[in-house]
Formats: sequence, structure tokens, C-alpha cells
Amino acid sequence: MTGWFVYVVLNPAGIAYTGIATDVARRVNSHNAGTGAKFTRGRGPWWIAHIEGPLPQGDALRRERQIKRDSAFKAGLKATQAALAAAPFHTGPDRLPAAAGAYILLVELAEETAVRLPRRAPVILAAGCYLYCGSARGPGGIRARVARHMRRDKSVRWHIDQLTAAGIVRGAWTFPGGDECALVAGLAALPVPIPGFGSSDCPTCRSHLLAWPTGARLVLDTAGP
Repeated sequence: MTGWFVYVVLNPAGIAYTGIATDVARRVNSHNAGTGAKFTRGRGPWWIAHIEGPLPQGDALRRERQIKRDSAFKAGLKATQAALAAAPFHTGPDRLPAAAGAYILLVELAEETAVRLPRRAPVILAAGCYLYCGSARGPGGIRARVARHMRRDKSVRWHIDQLTAAGIVRGAWTFPGGDECALVAGLAALPVPIPGFGSSDCPTCRSHLLAWPTGARLVLDTAGP
């Protein structure tokens, strides 16, 4: 779709900048190269914390002004991004917390993979990295759930099992006491490859699976592509 997007970027100092662009990735690259808005020069690196759109240019400009005046909205973005940045990354099951909470699973597909959701045509996912936001409230908490994701010898029970069986689980960020939908909101800048994936019973999230484009800058870049 064509149109204008409203975006919010953050830097390591917690400074937010709001702007509009037709190509957000290119615009943020210019901010990081020092050729974007004067405000962003010398203050990077910047990463995308929020995107809305596409919108007509007039609507995008109005929404940009609203966000610039909405300190509570930007404070919420900063709090979510800070929580993401502070989360430990586990490459194996040994030190996973047994508490209830949420997690972000990093899965890498080495080749194209067909994913089938009930009563839908198969969707072909391109090779690359994907993030899945999930929750664990049952016995064993996050440890039991993520350890299962990391095993290859399991039955295909959930949507995500198709990816973990076909690809490689590189690890997981864990959030004891956290909420999976809040994690999805914190990663709203990422593309949604399959609407409804892992969120068929969720009234707020379009999908719990997000694509992590190669070269994209995120607050989670400690283990990214």
C-alpha cells in the first residue's frame, strides 16, 4: 500500500523523535547517517519504536502533531522498549525462568517454509528471522513452554510448532510476569507475515508472529540478524 506513515524512533538516551515518511526504513537510515532531521543528527543510533499508516498526508501530519503533544503515549513506548532492552536472552533451556510470564522466540528459517492455519490457504514464509510472542501460565511457566519450543521431537500442536520444526530456534527473551500482547505492541514497527498467527483467540493483536528484516535496527539487536 502507498501513503504516509507516522513513526516514532528512540535512541539509547531515551529521546524520542516523531516524523512522517513514505518509506520509514529509508528515513530512519538517513537519521542514523546524519542526513535526516536536524534534531536527530549526532544523537543516534535510532531505532523504530512505533509506526502507524499508511495514511493520507494530511492525516499523517495531524497524527504526528498529536503524538508530539502526547507525553503519556511516548512514555509508554519508552517503558516498553526499556523492558525489551533489559530482558535476558537464552540460547538454551538451562537458565530459563520457571515463573509465569511472556517470551519472544527468535526462529530462523534457512529456506522458504509453507505455514498452514486452519481453514486457510498455505502461506509461504521467506527464509529469514522471525519473532514469536507467546505466554506461559501453566506448570513450569516460561521454562517448560520455551524448552518445548526448542525441542525438535514434538508433535505439531500450535501454529508456532510449524516454524520450530522447520527452522532453528536461536533463543528467547523472557519476561516473568509479562504480557505477550504488550510485547507485540512494543514490536509494532515490524511487518506481520501472517495475520492471525498465534492470535486466533486474541481480540487486540493482528498477529503474534513478526518478521525481522535483515539489517533492521531494533532494541533487541543483541542477537538479531
